[in-house]
Amino acid sequence: MDMDTPQPSWQRSPCPGWCPGGHREEDLRGDRVHRSTGEAEPIRARRVRVVDGEFEELTGSEEFEAGLSVVDGGDTTWLYIGAGGGQQMEIDLRDLPRLRALIARTVGED
Repeated sequence: MDMDTPQPSWQRSPCPGWCPGGHREEDLRGDRVHRSTGEAEPIRARRVRVVDGEFEELTGSEEFEAGLSVVDGGDTTWLYIGAGGGQQMEIDLRDLPRLRALIARTVGED
């Protein structure tokens, strides 16, 4: 957090090293979260939807973003992965080794 900016009265835990700070006194309760600056990469992705009773496949490059977050005062760090438009999830960072192993087994790299 910027040392020139005072810590809001609601903030219970210091910013993790990956949080750029910027927390404000008027932040809403649901936005009192430490977040990293996300990084994005273009990833080829597929979406399947039903249009007029028929499956439609949409493929193309999408900007997938990854970032970290933890609710102020919380003990769970979340890995966010998303491409907008409802295509997102957050994974408990403690489960990342299991997710890596699952992906490796799925693609035959274990």
